Amino acid sequence: IDGCKFCVTGTFEFGTRKKVQDAIESKGGVVLPGVKADLDFLVIGTIGSRDWKHSTFGSKIEKAVEYQTKGRQIHIIPESHWVRYVA
Repeated sequence: IDGCKFCVTGTFEFGTRKKVQDAIESKGGVVLPGVKADLDFLVIGTIGSRDWKHSTFGSKIEKAVEYQTKGRQIHIIPESHWVRYVA
């Protein structure tokens, strides 16, 4: 996590989005407000979000996939995978 750039989306079982961001920062990660080309990880909350543009994903996921198709190595990971590294 140290030095990596993260963005979060959805609703998390871990806690509030602020709690998720604080956990990332406590391990040396950097939290970005949106998906950018230099992003390392997009973490998706287990619960999702009723505000997503589509029923199963939103614009952050859409943007990360777009960057992936252009060759950028953005890792899209579920909360269940992410939580193993911050617990």
